[in-house]
Amino acid sequence: VGTCVEVGIHYDPMLAKVIASGPTRAIANRRLQAALERLVCLGVRTNRAYLQRVLAHSEFAAGALHTRFLDVHQEELAAVEDVSADAVAAAVVHDWAHTRLKDRPMPGLRANWRNNRWREPQRTYRLGQDTVEVSWKDQGDRLRIDGRDVRVVHPGPPYHLEINGTTRRAYVAASGARIWVHLGQQDVELERQPD
Repeated sequence: VGTCVEVGIHYDPMLAKVIASGPTRAIANRRLQAALERLVCLGVRTNRAYLQRVLAHSEFAAGALHTRFLDVHQEELAAVEDVSADAVAAAVVHDWAHTRLKDRPMPGLRANWRNNRWREPQRTYRLGQDTVEVSWKDQGDRLRIDGRDVRVVHPGPPYHLEINGTTRRAYVAASGARIWVHLGQQDVELERQPD
């Protein structure tokens, strides 16, 4: 359900709880994993991805728990996949799609038109402490973003993107210059920098 809620500065740190049950531990575990996999909560930091890794751990699934479980398995439970490049690509697609849909003040001009038609449009995003500058080329249903082929299979939400032959599903939300991207088990926050 696409619901937007503003979280003020005075709030309980637990905004939501996801509970699953089943006739066996294994079934309840799989149901909880499925619920967390479908959960998209952009704009707020959650421990969803961490919980997914805990639930998928073989010892947790077997019920071999103890009070130091999280400490003992700290390295195994750390995030591994870096999706920042794909998140930037999804943010570009989101901006590109919304620019294409807007009413153009001068019909016939392509979105992101420049007076130097040989120069690709560029955008800069802040990603954590880093600044990422990206350019792209509009090729109809696909973009060439910093040398990577990105085909828009479904324009969202969620976006179904094929990035260099790999299909990714990306949820994207934006408020002003801030953009949140959900890819797989990762949530990435970007800030669009002024042109």
